[in-house]
Amino acid sequence: MIVLKYILLFFFYSAAGWAFESLYRSIGEARIINSGFLTGPMCPIYGCGALVMTLFLYNPFYNRPLIVFLLGMVLCDAVEYFTSLIMELLFNQHWWNYKYEFINIKGRICLKHTLFWGAASIGYTYVIHPFVDKTVSGFSNKAVIIIVCCSIAVFLVDWVHAFFKALDVRKMQTKFYAFREKVTHPIEGIIDRVGDATSTIGDKLNESNSRISETQEELFEQVESLIKSFEEKLGISYADKKEKNKNRFRYRMYENARIRLNSLRELEWLKKIKEEIKGKDSYEN
Repeated sequence: MIVLKYILLFFFYSAAGWAFESLYRSIGEARIINSGFLTGPMCPIYGCGALVMTLFLYNPFYNRPLIVFLLGMVLCDAVEYFTSLIMELLFNQHWWNYKYEFINIKGRICLKHTLFWGAASIGYTYVIHPFVDKTVSGFSNKAVIIIVCCSIAVFLVDWVHAFFKALDVRKMQTKFYAFREKVTHPIEGIIDRVGDATSTIGDKLNESNSRISETQEELFEQVESLIKSFEEKLGISYADKKEKNKNRFRYRMYENARIRLNSLRELEWLKKIKEEIKGKDSYEN
């Protein structure tokens, strides 16, 4: 009968834990929430935690509350951690995730809940379980057997249903990930090719810009050289052209050359090409 008693405690605390967590989350999120992995009113992790505290805290350390607090943190953290790990390995899903909590281990346990488990161990050992243990001890053996058998039957049906439902979700996730890989790889290849082509175009534009600049500078240097040679042959300069303007024909030749040079520097097509290249360079950068 002692084994049946512990099984009954497991189901009782599983249901009590489900009720507490569902109420807590429903109030916090202002909507009705069914907590846990199962469809029915049970969270087996609370039942496992209660059995662990009963076996390792309530019986051996009832008179040592500090050990109850510290050991309760360690034991309950272990239950929570390995339950999360097993559920993740089986179904590739997280039923809780503390990765944004202060001091956590892989999102499975965190400092805040560790301290909560310590306090819960004290409350369980000295307030809750003595009352529950006394109540359950008052049940007849027949009542315990009936309650345990009904609970096991409902629990197994619910667990099998939830198990296959979770497997279906995992299959859907696997298909989704495969489809995402199938779609994203060609897109990434296209993006890479476009990036390479853009880089090539940018290099060609830079090369063209450099060639245009070099050609323009060479052109200006040649015209400057021509004007300088023209001035030397005339023996005059632009500054004193009015004073030494004895030969109007020669002066007009010089003046026309100077005007053509200035006009060449102000050609609109050169300016437009330069602005276009600068704009594309800034876009590329």
